[in-house]
Amino acid sequence: MEKQTVNIDYLCVISEDHGKTVFNTVEIPASVELVGKLEELVENNEATLLDLQALMGDAFQSPERAAVSYVSPNSYCCAYIDYAIFPRAISPDEQNKIVSQKAEELRKDFAQSYGQVKPTDSSRYNTALAAYVKNGCAQYMKWLKNNYLREAKRFICAWNYYNTLMKVREREEVRMYSTDTIGWTEFTYKVTDDISIHVSTNFGYGSASYFYLSLRYKGIDILPYSHIVKYYYADMRDILRFTRNYAPAHKSWHTAFSFVEETANLAAGSPEEFVRKWIMEEIRKMVSGLKKILEQPDEYIQEMLNETGNQADSHYLTVRHMDWGEKRRFEAYPSEMSLVLGSEKISGALDFLDNLTSLAETLPEIYAFISEIKETAMAILPQIDATIDKLTRETGALQEEKESKKEQLSSIKAKLEPHDKAIDEMYEGRCDDQLSQSRSYFEDRYEQEHAEYADIKKEEAELCTEIAALAREMYMRSSFRSSLVDCAARITAEEMESEAA
Repeated sequence: MEKQTVNIDYLCVISEDHGKTVFNTVEIPASVELVGKLEELVENNEATLLDLQALMGDAFQSPERAAVSYVSPNSYCCAYIDYAIFPRAISPDEQNKIVSQKAEELRKDFAQSYGQVKPTDSSRYNTALAAYVKNGCAQYMKWLKNNYLREAKRFICAWNYYNTLMKVREREEVRMYSTDTIGWTEFTYKVTDDISIHVSTNFGYGSASYFYLSLRYKGIDILPYSHIVKYYYADMRDILRFTRNYAPAHKSWHTAFSFVEETANLAAGSPEEFVRKWIMEEIRKMVSGLKKILEQPDEYIQEMLNETGNQADSHYLTVRHMDWGEKRRFEAYPSEMSLVLGSEKISGALDFLDNLTSLAETLPEIYAFISEIKETAMAILPQIDATIDKLTRETGALQEEKESKKEQLSSIKAKLEPHDKAIDEMYEGRCDDQLSQSRSYFEDRYEQEHAEYADIKKEEAELCTEIAALAREMYMRSSFRSSLVDCAARITAEEMESEAA
């Protein structure tokens, strides 16, 4: 069976059925007969572009020929996608003109290739020319028909999708439906009395394409709180905005609607279980992970290291496990990297407080979790401050050592000046048979003849390597320090805000 695709072969639909939320599909007509006739005309050498146009004209009346905002059959990640439009028709005169122009091109091509035959055998030349033009025009007509067929098939597919979508939207029981719109779109669906779903898509804009879904329960956004401690990297900006961040792909409609079906039925059938799974359990996992970072940092870090290179078990695109480069950094700077990671996780959790406070108005037990998050953040602050001071001292010491090395390097470069001048004189005074040689050729010759020059050059290279290594160390420590300063500022700001309240 040929693989089918959402919004080409069927729509994804969320419906209400006797109090249940049901995810099902609605077939999109394929217009098999019409497409089949168009394909037959393309293969029929006696048929022209006008025949395909006539068939499409009979199938679609003028009001039905409006352009449709439709991405398919392109990928959602493609760019510069045009609306699906009814193929442009040409008149018989236009077709004759196009074919005549092509025939003239073919005659010129033939004359350039075989013109020398004409003076000796004009009959054979004219026969061959006629066949060449006839065959070339037939191929060109088939090419024109194939182009028309491609546009026609996309329009037919888009028209069937749009009409199926319009009929689905009119059904009272339908709560959600998949779309294929080019560009930015947003829809909010009331799935149950307590649950609403907000879908944001931006298809057909290359790397800027996206597919977001937000779940709201009693007016409060439900967020993937556990992601912040479960994964090495979690983009807090996206986590705070969306419940799910799917790949912009046709198959994501299935994943998204399955999620809606599961969560809506859980909320309707067992509100307590829904609250426990999607709210309390998520928050509990986050707080438990934060405490583990503080109390058992080595064990937490080892869990992160063990997942290096693994695929994230999430439909959230902005979370991931550690990659191999990051693991190597951990091995080189274990204490610094561990503290930065833990500090970013703990201080980052403070961004959830507004959302958690809103939830706590409905679920008062969340207040205890809020207190734990704040206490955990305050508990790590002294360690952050102490490490910032340590890194400041180390960076200063490295800077002093680097400056000392640079002074030594300046002294060495001064020793090299007379040697470099001698090499320049050799290069500038090269004889005619040496004109193709570069300066490095004369530098190598000079180095072979002057051992002291080779020694100084070696010392220069070693110092340059040492200075570069010191610069890298300074950069790493400055980077760690900058991250920790940001974390400390967030924690301190939250403390001041809490005291003011």
